[in-house]
Amino acid sequence: MLCTQQVSLVLSPVVILFALKACSGSYRLLFYRGPIHKLPLLTVPEFLLAVHQLPHSYLPRLNVQDLAVGQPFFSFTVTASEVSIITAADVTFPEAITSETGWVALKMQEPEGGINFGVIGLLAEGSGILRDSNISIFAVSTYLTDWILLKQERLSDAEASLQAKGWEVRRVTTWK
Repeated sequence: MLCTQQVSLVLSPVVILFALKACSGSYRLLFYRGPIHKLPLLTVPEFLLAVHQLPHSYLPRLNVQDLAVGQPFFSFTVTASEVSIITAADVTFPEAITSETGWVALKMQEPEGGINFGVIGLLAEGSGILRDSNISIFAVSTYLTDWILLKQERLSDAEASLQAKGWEVRRVTTWK
């Protein structure tokens, strides 16, 4: 006689465990769906950002150091096909191929510092929740932090969607 049973445990709206319970009472994990752990998302709605695409020909004239000084958020990325810069909304580039303002940032960071590289799926889970709510995002990762940028007019919708899935969302006034 086989002495096992399949057990489904719903630990939260997004964490589901499937296991086999042996006669001895011990469990063997068969399937896990959900986050490894939750981190707070800190929103900074009063600080707007702009996303710019620049031509490669602009690179020799671009003084990144001068642009980044004093910015609470600045991202500069160059690939073979594009140059992208994220700045405060009031920074402009007349040579830009395109610029979009009105972005806000959700900062994903552990309370004691950066995100541990062992944490798997956090950005994917957060962006998946927003995708399911039809909220377009622009993701940026730094060494210690993952950022989800979204349009300011969708911030309240994003907060509600994330909170409904058990995420803590706090509005803050600083980027620290």
